[in-house]
Amino acid sequence: MRCARALTALGLAALSAFSAPQPARADKAGVMTNWIERGNAANERGNLAEALADYQQAANADPAQPVAWYQLALTYRRLGRAAEALAAARKSTAADATFAPGFELVAHLVQDAGDARSALAPANRAVELDARSADYRLRRALVEADLGDTAAELADLNAALAAEPHRLDALHALAALHLRRGETREALAVLGRYLAETSRSATPPQPAVAAAYASLLDDAGRFADALAFLSAQRDDPAFTTPRARALIGLGRRAEAESLLAHSGRDDVDAVRLHGTLLFKDGRYREAADVFRTVVAAAPSDELSLRNLGASYLALGEPASALPVLREAIRLKPEDTLAKRYEADALRGTGDLRGAVSAARDVLALAGDDARLLMMLGIDEYTLGDRDGGYAHYAKGCALLPPDASRDRETCERQLAGMRRARR
Repeated sequence: MRCARALTALGLAALSAFSAPQPARADKAGVMTNWIERGNAANERGNLAEALADYQQAANADPAQPVAWYQLALTYRRLGRAAEALAAARKSTAADATFAPGFELVAHLVQDAGDARSALAPANRAVELDARSADYRLRRALVEADLGDTAAELADLNAALAAEPHRLDALHALAALHLRRGETREALAVLGRYLAETSRSATPPQPAVAAAYASLLDDAGRFADALAFLSAQRDDPAFTTPRARALIGLGRRAEAESLLAHSGRDDVDAVRLHGTLLFKDGRYREAADVFRTVVAAAPSDELSLRNLGASYLALGEPASALPVLREAIRLKPEDTLAKRYEADALRGTGDLRGAVSAARDVLALAGDDARLLMMLGIDEYTLGDRDGGYAHYAKGCALLPPDASRDRETCERQLAGMRRARR
């Protein structure tokens, strides 16, 4: 999920000045055109205040023409005056109901204001007026992304690339979509096209894009390719985590740990990965220290909260694990692993009823699991529910894999003891 957030930051280039349709009166058209040309020149000099005044004069000269209102809206937007920009953009579409750039800009401004649902209608109108425009397809795809309509977003992005196959922002957005959908192979292919285009245009790839590409290579097990790719890029802090993952995949754990240990504390992904390495090495106290650092910097990082809870459990500190695991579950209620850890923490603090409740929640969410059913059965049996406990324990034992011979032997002894006690 991290990569996906970095790739969706699209900047659709604002359209340049348009030639105004010929109005009824030549003198009015001449005055308006003169003011627009003056405004364009002021824009090129970076004098936005003068450009704003010139475009306003153009709009005053002929309010029925959309171009001056559109240019006025673009300038307001550059000045950060969003409400005035939206008002001017809407005047451009009121002046001409077939002025597609104005509808695209209205959609952009409304979406920027956080109202993607209301942005959809003007985005639809822009595409209706010019379905072959990559700009309008991209704008609507952005709106659809905010609305969670990935099927429509995919269709619009493909249409944009059909119109302009080498367009970087369309490739950028398509890769982001595949990442959000968990389509690693497709995302990798699209990012490869993106990187090829940046190479062809002599434009260095954005670090976030290069990092995402390397991460996908890691996901595919192509660790040497990931390392080689990153080595060919200008170094950037965004590369720390994918580089470390590649080193780990190649068996170079010491190098990976050294790299991660020297990453900045604000690089949450790198610090979290460092903690995970320490945990896997059985260095639970150090892992807990690292995960506490992540949680201090990013209190809403559910994964680090869960990992901190697991570290406390491994240290035999269930009372410390319980509050951080509950916070992880509050942030992500569907995280069944966090809830399993919660059941372990409750059991460790002596709250068997709480452990039973948490285990049942996990089973309801994730389905049957051999070891969880076995633990649930033991807890229920201990609490006096001998029939229910026996049934759950026996069900868990039946789900053990064939090669778990030692666990099966334990099951046979435990079930025999339960049967004797039930007589």
